[in-house]
Amino acid sequence: MRVLYVMVLAVFHVALSDTLTEVLESKLELLVMKRLLEHCKLTETLLSENVTIFAPVNGAFRNLSEDMLDKLSTDYNLMVELLKYHVVIGNESLQNDGRYQTMNGRHVRYNNYQHNEVSTVDGVIITEIVPINNGALYIIDEVLIPYPNRTVLDIISTDPDFSQSYEFIKIAKMEELLLGDDVTAFIPVNAGYEKLGAAVRNNVAMTPNLLKEIFGYHLTHGTLYSPGLYNSEKVRTLSTLRDTATIRQHNGYTRVNYATIKRPDIKATNGVVHGINLVLVQSRFYTAILSG
Repeated sequence: MRVLYVMVLAVFHVALSDTLTEVLESKLELLVMKRLLEHCKLTETLLSENVTIFAPVNGAFRNLSEDMLDKLSTDYNLMVELLKYHVVIGNESLQNDGRYQTMNGRHVRYNNYQHNEVSTVDGVIITEIVPINNGALYIIDEVLIPYPNRTVLDIISTDPDFSQSYEFIKIAKMEELLLGDDVTAFIPVNAGYEKLGAAVRNNVAMTPNLLKEIFGYHLTHGTLYSPGLYNSEKVRTLSTLRDTATIRQHNGYTRVNYATIKRPDIKATNGVVHGINLVLVQSRFYTAILSG
């Protein structure tokens, strides 16, 4: 009897939910999305399938770069593929750190940060969830742009600003760790090593086990985009003793211990990279890095 009651409730809820067309027509902030879906002849497809749609508000399209707007206005297929990147086919129950294939074949990442009471898709904040009769509409304040198909390791190994970090990562033999699932890496930019001094850099480079401990202190499991970070948060790192690093937020800046995040939210297929301006070192290793 209870199963039948739940089934009736579910059917009743679907019956009460508006269609995609009705929601798009009732929400003026989605007017641009509505017109683009119609222009690209996607509306009928989205009405006939179970879908999860990430719908940018009007201002999100206006905030695109002039270069991107020019490309979209002249390349119909590019616009179609961009819109398809905002649609997941199927009745998905989104899970934290889940990756979901979109209509254009690429994946988006969903995160739910309970402490901040915020959810994101590819690091973009979801401002409202609207049920529709064949799925759900997630309203977002930015347009999702497909990012390069690259891992955390790919980002660090190919970005010139991370070249010193990459050299140390190779010495410490930590490449495999950066290929794992759901990795957040707080990676020093090259300028961050200058404050260590040449002698300290040489000492560290000669001690692979110490390097492994120090770089483990820059990594954590779970994808932590900027909207998921909060003041005084203790981040459990991947050093041997699972040392914690502390997030500090003040006057618009976010710091990890004493290092400021200068390049936030560099997206990877297996997590995210934040570029920081200093090297993080656990206090118990201060003597070791100074004496060699």
